[in-house]
Amino acid sequence: MAPGITMLTQFIRNELPKDCNALRLLTISDGEVHDQNQVQTAAAQLTSLIKNDFIINSQAVRLFTSSSQPDTRAVSSLLQLNNVSNVNLLDLKTSLTNMEISATIASLFSGDSLNRHAILKSEETILKSTPWQTSSYDTISLFPGENLFWLNKLPTGNLIVGQKNVKIHMQEGLTVDTYEKVLKTKIEYYINQLKILKIVNTVESQNEINDIMNYFQGIENSLLSNEKDVNILLNDSSLRARLQYLKTSIIRKKKSFVMRMSQIANDDKVSQLNSAQQAEYLRALDNTSKNARGLARRAVTQGLDFNEILRKEVRKMAEHIQELADIDDSNHLVSFFSQDTTLGGIRTVCQLVTDDMLDDVSANDILRMINIVGVACSGPIGEFPDPMTWRVNELFLGCYVSLSDVLTAFMQSRGQPLQTPATNKVITNVIPIIENEQIAQFLYKNAPSLLEYTCSIGMRRLLADVPMTGGYTICAGVWKLVEDLNENKSELHLKTFDQLVKTYEIVVGNYFQHIMPYIKEQDDRLLSYYIANNGTTNMISPFIKLHRENKGKKLEQIPKILRALYTYEIWQAIRKQYKNRDDSDLIAQKMLDQLIGLDLNKYKTLVQPLFENEPTLDEIQFHDQIHIDESYLDELLKTVYYVDYITLLPKYISAVINNNIDNIKDIPIINQNFICETLEINYDIKTFKFYNVVQALLFTSKASRVNSDNEKMKIIDLIDEKAAKKMVQDYIRKRFENQYATDLAVKGRSERAELVVQLVQAIIQSQDHNEMIKLMRDGLTHGKIHLAITNSSSLGFIELKDKLLNLNEKIPRRLDIIKVFLLGRDYKNNDEHVWNNGNVLFTSNLGDFEKIFVTLGFANEWEKVKAEYMKRNLHIYRDGFNRHGHGNTKPSYWAFGFMTLQLYKDNVPADVFEEYCKIHHDCCGVSQIMGLLK
Repeated sequence: MAPGITMLTQFIRNELPKDCNALRLLTISDGEVHDQNQVQTAAAQLTSLIKNDFIINSQAVRLFTSSSQPDTRAVSSLLQLNNVSNVNLLDLKTSLTNMEISATIASLFSGDSLNRHAILKSEETILKSTPWQTSSYDTISLFPGENLFWLNKLPTGNLIVGQKNVKIHMQEGLTVDTYEKVLKTKIEYYINQLKILKIVNTVESQNEINDIMNYFQGIENSLLSNEKDVNILLNDSSLRARLQYLKTSIIRKKKSFVMRMSQIANDDKVSQLNSAQQAEYLRALDNTSKNARGLARRAVTQGLDFNEILRKEVRKMAEHIQELADIDDSNHLVSFFSQDTTLGGIRTVCQLVTDDMLDDVSANDILRMINIVGVACSGPIGEFPDPMTWRVNELFLGCYVSLSDVLTAFMQSRGQPLQTPATNKVITNVIPIIENEQIAQFLYKNAPSLLEYTCSIGMRRLLADVPMTGGYTICAGVWKLVEDLNENKSELHLKTFDQLVKTYEIVVGNYFQHIMPYIKEQDDRLLSYYIANNGTTNMISPFIKLHRENKGKKLEQIPKILRALYTYEIWQAIRKQYKNRDDSDLIAQKMLDQLIGLDLNKYKTLVQPLFENEPTLDEIQFHDQIHIDESYLDELLKTVYYVDYITLLPKYISAVINNNIDNIKDIPIINQNFICETLEINYDIKTFKFYNVVQALLFTSKASRVNSDNEKMKIIDLIDEKAAKKMVQDYIRKRFENQYATDLAVKGRSERAELVVQLVQAIIQSQDHNEMIKLMRDGLTHGKIHLAITNSSSLGFIELKDKLLNLNEKIPRRLDIIKVFLLGRDYKNNDEHVWNNGNVLFTSNLGDFEKIFVTLGFANEWEKVKAEYMKRNLHIYRDGFNRHGHGNTKPSYWAFGFMTLQLYKDNVPADVFEEYCKIHHDCCGVSQIMGLLK
């Protein structure tokens, strides 16, 4: 089909008369197309070319010639071009007569008035046939009857039809009702277009859907905000008024054509229907009916749908609401905003089922009514993929409200946040308090997602299915109250803490039960206590369970747990400064060095002068003293200011579990003695924290700290100050040892470099042949350092070669040295090996040495040296042949010491090279450069 659309595009672009601005298009499909992607691409290109520049009546027929289904999506790609009328997707069978088929097709275009339209002209480019068009025009087509178009501004010039000026009448401002009346003739056309675009399902069609919906939703919201009855209704913040407002909204939405359009635009299941279902969907008159919506769901499996999840839970609550009939909530917490309780919210939400409204409300509507009352607070709003990291900034004790109220107030005030009475502090979230266990169990059994989604809105301002969002929200409230109770032990603080701990216990249940088996007497007492790498928030529930069990042996482990929590929390705070960085290890080391005052230059062990012996490592006392940078330590500890409150947590929880909440009043404000006694450490708390910071910077990863497979820690318990100090000193000593080793390596390189200079100078300045031979064979020794140039990889080789080839260097026995340098043997003494194992020097730059001999007037001598060199210059292969087919019986040019075939040719006789090419005709690149023989 795509080639046909391409041909149509070319015809319109190249052959259609220039004065033609109206088109009738008919598309017929009799089976599935096999180039669907190409069809949509070609159709998108055609649409961008002509849709806004032509009047188009595009219709389609699904022609049944067999049992196969015509392709609805393919024909819809051209139906989207229609901009004058509703499309009529007809199903025709070939069993009809030709006359019947022809008449039916002709009826699709009858009455479209394409041949009798007028032109509206403007002196300005301000006319649009649709408000989401990006371009404006100075003309627009008018058809018999009522016409609808848009202006991008009020006209200042004339509007003309034919020879007549058009009179402009200004009317009063629009309302929702009058706007729908204005659009009455176009509503069905827009809904029809949306359905076509949903079936086409391309990026371009989706963008057009978004443009259409952004316009209509924006203008409807603008008009709704001015509706007087809505404003009056929203002045009442009670749940009763909220329910009534919801009823009114549902009635309005059901009337709203924008709602109908939204349901089509948001229906992501249409593209997954088969061709027959898509055709039925496209022909449905009202796509907002239950049956039509069901059609779009029929072919797909339902995924995660927040609306359906909460509707299901509300229905389940409504079925069992009688279970709460005997609960008296007259003494329950009441929201200052809605003046109702959590139980009141549950009953109100269940009323949606009774009033048969549930299918018409969204998840957000339900969350604005559930009214789970708690204590107001302020806290950050963000993505929080891990809800454990969310924290409360401030609790507004005594201010009871629900997140439903926060959302409703925001809507009532048109974007202003709810504030606390009298103090006017902004409420961003609510920590739920469920006073009645029966209500808590009712919610847990019938609506487990309701609390999670409510708290997700509070934490993120979006619906997200992140487990334990509710639990960690309450947990953050408990943790904040521990901090507040340290300073303020008022009755209100005590009561709220008691309520939150009990709510948390019910909501979390056994979520952290997996930690309990670790709480026992552990084998290695020198290591930090293993709690599976959990932090404070995850240990609140285990602390509750420990005090519920009240077993002495397990309670004795609490100081160890608290020390482990100090270690964990400080590690988490410190690692935020270096994690997720490519150079995290380097950053951690720099932080640690600054903290312990590590000055490698000031305290390092100096190496001895060159060529002097060094003492043994056992004889060296490396620096290992700690020089704490107190100001930097204070700066780092500010990031974990809250860690000391850990010592209060089990004591406060114990008071709640044992129903002795007033005992908290007897717990002193934390100080050094209290903390050290609780942690069971016998040295000051700041030093303890210092060692924890060092440990956090020494062992930066979980893998370096925890052995999960064996359920034990890898780091020591810092209860022992001596062991903790040794940990730091060992690190310092090791750093100075490493520095000393580095300095030794530098010294060694310097010694060898100095010896290279001495050896090369001695060789080139040697006064006789035997002295030179001895130096080249044996090298020099200075102290414990020996250096000899044994082959071309040895130190001094390059320096000696460069000096031999530099005629500016005064070298008494230059040619004598070069002969030995090239041939590797003492040519004066029976060819004894001197260096390079007696082999000739493998070099590709033999010409450099030839130049020295020729320049100095010894060309004939060079020919003798070269002949000897060429005779012995052969690489010895291992047994067999290499992957190139070369070996000792068939050596390559490389084995003769030449880097390229060209260099080999230039340095050997012509007959030798010709013989080489015969032997290597199928390798070495010989076949590509046969021209070299010419």
